[in-house]
Amino acid sequence: MKTKKWMGACLMASMVLTQSPVSLLANEFTEVDQTNLEIINEGEEQRVSNRKSLDLIQKEINNASSGERIKIDGHFIGSIKIPQGKKITIEFSDGSSLTNAGYEQHTVFVDDGAELTITGKGTIVSKFEKAAAISNEGTVTLQGGVTLSYQSTKSPDHNWYTVKNIGSMTVNDATIINPFDSKASCVNNIGTRTGIMAVLTVNEGANIQGGFNAIKNGGYSKVIMTGGVITTNFQHAILNYDEVEVSGGLIENKNTDPRCAGIYNISSTDSKNNLQYYKGKVTISGNSKIKAPTAIVNTIDKNIDQHEDNSVEINGGTLIGTDCAIQADKNTKTTITDGEIKGKLKLIENADVTASGGGFTETLPDSVKTPEGSTAHKHQLTLVSKAPTCTEAGVEEHYECNVCHKTFADDEGKNDAKPKVIPATGHTYTWVIDKEPTKDHAGSKYQYCVVCHHKKDPVSIPAIGYTEKVES
Repeated sequence: MKTKKWMGACLMASMVLTQSPVSLLANEFTEVDQTNLEIINEGEEQRVSNRKSLDLIQKEINNASSGERIKIDGHFIGSIKIPQGKKITIEFSDGSSLTNAGYEQHTVFVDDGAELTITGKGTIVSKFEKAAAISNEGTVTLQGGVTLSYQSTKSPDHNWYTVKNIGSMTVNDATIINPFDSKASCVNNIGTRTGIMAVLTVNEGANIQGGFNAIKNGGYSKVIMTGGVITTNFQHAILNYDEVEVSGGLIENKNTDPRCAGIYNISSTDSKNNLQYYKGKVTISGNSKIKAPTAIVNTIDKNIDQHEDNSVEINGGTLIGTDCAIQADKNTKTTITDGEIKGKLKLIENADVTASGGGFTETLPDSVKTPEGSTAHKHQLTLVSKAPTCTEAGVEEHYECNVCHKTFADDEGKNDAKPKVIPATGHTYTWVIDKEPTKDHAGSKYQYCVVCHHKKDPVSIPAIGYTEKVES
């Protein structure tokens, strides 16, 4: 017993004198559960790890049958890999987490041909450069409140993507965060393999925020947004080189610099990855909303004159630009068939812009093409209000366009409004006797509204009759 105590004292003294990495690492990852951790000797180094437990989880993954659910309960440091051909669900217990352990070590790696669903209110974290919280080459679905986060232990200049997707990823009820506004995007969606397009689908409940760009959509890649929120405070909410389709949700850039866009669409060439073109194609429709200093920029790489695939199509939704709603650069093609365009249009020389529909808060530039039958118009607003009556509902004060009859809260048409209906007040009746009853004949009375003078049908008042005198 004395020998064991003496050895323990020596070990503690050694850790203090050498500023042991055990205590340093434990402090760095303060959220890690210290239960059942083992000390691993690596030469002169010692480090704390729950690798043993994580290895058991990796074995479960490797041995899992198709469709099996694997639960993560607690806090783990290290990485896991979903091998090719596996189709599994990882379920996080509330508050559980998985954090990578080093440089170029993705926290979760999904191999080509693997299918992974992640659910539960847990957190997947990357703390190291050139390592994502998830790097996906297969198929991934995020749901159930899971959060993916990048939390660099160094300066913001050393951060990286929270998600790197070169496969197919669907974000439902989940959050992806990169709190740093420099160097790296929050999500890097880029196809690099011949014949396979990277596809990122953002649905209702999704929240993608932060980064140099919230989403960088690179070559041979596609973003489909049906709902949810994509936000950044820095360069662009979506930097698009290939294809983006938005039919719902909110895209917002909270920066105030007019060079910063909701969607920055650029057509280009890419000889490095043997791709002939970056298409630069954006489609906006439905009830989507894009809000930024410049809602959409459509441009072409300065090294080329024209690009046959370049296009921005606005078939619905709302664009709100505090500086301008649409900036169309030289030799780009932009088509507007419907939607609300709140802000000016900025057209550079030879920009091809056609408006066959849509409502605008600003007068269209002369160079915008309006084909025969076009319903594109600047809103002509009239102040409208109606007080309720006894029988008809009223409506609160608002502005209405005389052309399309859309309604707004302000006289510039910048803020949509759904006017509040004021219920009918109902009649205020009082009884009026138009014929007094007598002993022999009935009388009559009716209800009369003191506001609108409406009369109800008269009703009878019984005759008074005779009162028989009784003699004592």
